[in-house]
Amino acid sequence: MYAIATLMHNVTTVWACVVAGLGSQLAAVDPAIPRVALVQGGLTEAQTAVVGAYWNVSRYDFSDWSHRKDALWSLTQYERVLYIDGDVLVLPRFDRRKVGRVFRAPPGFYAVNFSRPDYICFNAGIMLLEPSLDVYERLRAVTVGSSCGGVDQKVLTAVLTRHENIGLRVVMASHFSGDSLAKYDMYNTYNSMRSVRDVLYGVDAVHGKPHGVRKRPEMLGHVDRLYQERNDRIAASLPACRLRPVT
Repeated sequence: MYAIATLMHNVTTVWACVVAGLGSQLAAVDPAIPRVALVQGGLTEAQTAVVGAYWNVSRYDFSDWSHRKDALWSLTQYERVLYIDGDVLVLPRFDRRKVGRVFRAPPGFYAVNFSRPDYICFNAGIMLLEPSLDVYERLRAVTVGSSCGGVDQKVLTAVLTRHENIGLRVVMASHFSGDSLAKYDMYNTYNSMRSVRDVLYGVDAVHGKPHGVRKRPEMLGHVDRLYQERNDRIAASLPACRLRPVT
């Protein structure tokens, strides 16, 4: 059995709504695929209900921020897990056929390449993994990570020293080349937004537009519209998410 998973490690209603938004998109892609949200302890009952509207909620704890994704490998009830960061925007091209193709990939660990295929570092925002208690324990035992940038990437790449490109076209704001968003499967904010509230509304509180794309006006309108459509749907179905946009 396969599953799609995400993490919720920010204990705020805004982040709960962000995660619910991702879940609503994935439910529309293929409602038959289980969706699991690993939720850090401390959420209120109301926040848990927001996430639980679109995810099966499972509590977890981590020793420190760099080990927050270790628990994904403990989901051994599933043969494969597609992990997606909560602030990722699913684009229209990512459909049931595409997600099925991802899960049918040959055995191995898959992530989004940063650059050349043989580069050990990868973007950990979207990964296809095979849960394993052995890998889980090895990750938990890491005290000195690799030289890769990021927080969780240092731990993950200390154990997962080889990965294959996940085969999805993922646009990252800081690397956007000017192509149409229609050519991509997912939009990974990758530090393009300055807070979860900005992610929720697709705007930057300082610049009034997505921080990472303010020099790319051809992309701005598409991102803002797609985020707004997702947020409007969540606000309509979940009263707790009827928040005022940043101005």
